[in-house]
Amino acid sequence: MNLIALGHRIREQRKKHGLTSEQLAELCDVGAVHIRKIESGVKVPSLSLFVKLCNSLHTSPEYLLQDNLSFAEKQEIR
Repeated sequence: MNLIALGHRIREQRKKHGLTSEQLAELCDVGAVHIRKIESGVKVPSLSLFVKLCNSLHTSPEYLLQDNLSFAEKQEIR
């Protein structure tokens, strides 16, 4: 899994929605340090946190994971 790309997309979406890492952390019921570690590619979000991130950022899991999906998986999504 490309954690750097995942973290970059999460940060990009957070900023697009005008949220600070503290605000996103509050929406997801985690600490701001945890969000920053995910955004920097140091930590992997749990499945439940990943779902909360998608919902809080109004974005699809496919968008956040697009660098991690194989070509066949991308074709199935379309």
